[in-house]
Amino acid sequence: MRVRSIASITLVTPSIELIRDFYVDHLALPFSVEHPGLLSLYGSDVTLNLLAAPEGGERLAGRTTGMTLRTRAAGDLAQLVDRLRARRLGVDSFEMGVTWGGARVVVRDPAGNRFALWEAPNHRGDLHLFDGPSHVAVRVKNLRQALDFYVGVLELPLIDQIDAQTASFFADTTNLIVTSGTGTPCPPITGETGICLSVEGMESYLSMLEGKRLSVTRRPPFGGQMLASVRDPDGNEFMLYGLVD
Repeated sequence: MRVRSIASITLVTPSIELIRDFYVDHLALPFSVEHPGLLSLYGSDVTLNLLAAPEGGERLAGRTTGMTLRTRAAGDLAQLVDRLRARRLGVDSFEMGVTWGGARVVVRDPAGNRFALWEAPNHRGDLHLFDGPSHVAVRVKNLRQALDFYVGVLELPLIDQIDAQTASFFADTTNLIVTSGTGTPCPPITGETGICLSVEGMESYLSMLEGKRLSVTRRPPFGGQMLASVRDPDGNEFMLYGLVD
């Protein structure tokens, strides 16, 4: 039993029609599948879900996502930003800067969801935007205490403690960044993160968490699959996904 990777990241929008062209045509992210109220991109190791806000979920649209998309080659970031600006897509905020050894621009999609485009020539091992998000950042109050939870309770694979405020989980896929700082390319998300973790040996893993006195909210199994949710000590919510053992 273990957490394998980030299975998906979900962004909420008032409607799919509002943001479909932005992600599929203008960013040219790989299309996976579409259902009423849900558009999925990538669909290989990690899925980016664009979800029409359910009743009562409108407050989850138009906020920071913690997500960073890394451009593939030098010069791609400037070209992409120029293209978005030229097409006047309703992107109302461009925040330029340099972070983690690369240039970054924080943008808002037409629904107001905030994420970063990042050009980092020395980070070639990170996913680029045609393969998946390079990473997604979650804010905590105290990293040392957070590591007790993420490593000690969830048993996530710690890849690197980047600095005294920031740690990275999962290799060779979308990285989960846990930080009490402000230096990530995209401002970290808090609360309902939209992050779903892929679990191997789901029932055994949930039993382990409950044995550690973690509150686990289980969803009814469906089609041989299981969903559950947990929160870290700062209240950040994660979904857990796996097959019925």
